Amino acid sequence: MNRNPKIAIRGALLPVGLAAGIGLVALPGVVLAYTLLGISLGISTAGNGYQRDVRVDNTFADAASNNNNVPEANHPGALGAPLAVWKGAQAWASDTFDAQINAFVNKNFDIDWQGAASNPNAGNVVSANDPLSSCSGGVLAYTEPTSGGWRMSFCDASWTWSDGPGAPSGAQIDIQGVAAHEYGHALGMGHSQTANCPGSGCGNNPTMCAFICGSGLSARDLAQDDINGLGAIYGTAPAGKPHISGISGSTMVGGLLTISGTNFAGTVNVKFTAGTSQNTGTIPGVVYNVASSGGGTTVNVTIPNEAQSGNVLVWEPAQSLLSNAFPIAVLPCPTPTNFCTASPNSFSPTGATLTFSGGTLIPDNNFVLQSFADIPPNKTCLAFYGMNTSINVVFGDGRRCIANPFYRIYPVQMSNVFGDVEYPVDLNALPAAGQIHAGETWGFQIMYRDPANGGAGFNSTDGLLTTWCQ
Repeated sequence: MNRNPKIAIRGALLPVGLAAGIGLVALPGVVLAYTLLGISLGISTAGNGYQRDVRVDNTFADAASNNNNVPEANHPGALGAPLAVWKGAQAWASDTFDAQINAFVNKNFDIDWQGAASNPNAGNVVSANDPLSSCSGGVLAYTEPTSGGWRMSFCDASWTWSDGPGAPSGAQIDIQGVAAHEYGHALGMGHSQTANCPGSGCGNNPTMCAFICGSGLSARDLAQDDINGLGAIYGTAPAGKPHISGISGSTMVGGLLTISGTNFAGTVNVKFTAGTSQNTGTIPGVVYNVASSGGGTTVNVTIPNEAQSGNVLVWEPAQSLLSNAFPIAVLPCPTPTNFCTASPNSFSPTGATLTFSGGTLIPDNNFVLQSFADIPPNKTCLAFYGMNTSINVVFGDGRRCIANPFYRIYPVQMSNVFGDVEYPVDLNALPAAGQIHAGETWGFQIMYRDPANGGAGFNSTDGLLTTWCQ
């Protein structure tokens, strides 16, 4: 069924039945193809800057627009409408298989998925808002230029949107297909002028037709005309374009990730999804000046603490080259967990347990060991830590679960009148042999005086197991 609702282009509305680009009229007997807007999205830090980022302010209201809760390994961290938008924009990417032409295409364009946005007015954001009040007369969505990029708006009040991944039902419109069309405008494509717009069927319609066919499902895959237009703006992939073929090693914040591929320059930048508001100025989620090895086939990089599940790219701004976006499920720095056993003391029948404030991100240096209302009041406390947490032995009136070598933390602390103690762990003041590094796991305990217990005169808390991240 051909509904043929209108899709706005860069803020200008097209009348029903007209499948022409802005300022372009087809002459009798002449079949025109793709049209261009005279713009492009940059990937350097100069000129038009880094503009390959895509993010979603998820304001879609219909249940059908956010009912896909099945994670996809190739799109980690995204569900519902954001997942559909990501896949729609990715139709233009260099390593996307095109079902319509049944082939991989030699493209020189790649997107950088940046996850959620909270400001629909920031650059390179997709939302279901209508900031220009242009959602009327059958308009599905529109894209407009902004300072440093673009803004895409879906008309949510007028249509029922479907997030897929299957075909929309009833009168629903496909988010992924419409996102693919609108992102084509963002990267510089006008409306296609081929005879297949709208044509008698949906199977061979270009994504950049001014009118969608049916629910828009067929717009998910580019036609040859779309690919030709993309090539006219960005060219075909140069021989030196970097390509990521796989990742290995740690995928945890602070861990060492190994990126394998080809054509990596001697020094590259590595860019992660970082949930940024807009990639302007200092760009978050980037590790700069990373050396490659193996003749440009391997990059080892420590995952920054801003990184989130999404994608990772190798970025060579000096050559204006960007690799394909490779999916990565980033694990956050783990929350400290309790281990070992607390033993009863003269103040608490259950013993003293550890908790913490701050965190284990090394640059923050704000980790504090804490125990509340469990330690005998006004008693000397000594904190110690070590990496060998495989033992559980009698230690005074309690248990010690950290084996040699272990290290003390200075200065000595005293419990207060309520049985509380707080023990700041200043990473800059640790002994040389006990330095804590990213990716390492250390156990902490506190021993304390307790002569009123009638035993050895001292006891200890349970343990706190911590993994540290950069």
